[in-house]
Amino acid sequence: RRFSKEDMAEMFSSKCMPRSLVGKLPLALFEGKLLQNDFLHVHHGVSSIPPRLPITIALASRKAEYKTGDVLFWAQDYATSLFFVMRGVFAYVAKASKKGGLPLFEPRQTVEAIAANK
Repeated sequence: RRFSKEDMAEMFSSKCMPRSLVGKLPLALFEGKLLQNDFLHVHHGVSSIPPRLPITIALASRKAEYKTGDVLFWAQDYATSLFFVMRGVFAYVAKASKKGGLPLFEPRQTVEAIAANK
């Protein structure tokens, strides 16, 4: 039988999964790389990550690979996704200026330009 992500989420959030097993699962998610990601990094002695959090994130995730030069989003885009870098480098590209880095925008027509062409 195949389990859906919803079935898995229900199983991990219920009391039927032993706590000792739930505590070990995050170490295996994405070969342990999810827990190594800075997003889930907590300084020792300050707090800890509940083991179901990385499980929930993994169930909501999909693995994708990108190659050099791929653009995943542009500055000013609405956030619709989280990207966890498991291998390689994720870069923010900006144009240098005296006031600091300026985001490079995708060439888009403005609403005014579209209206002027009608």
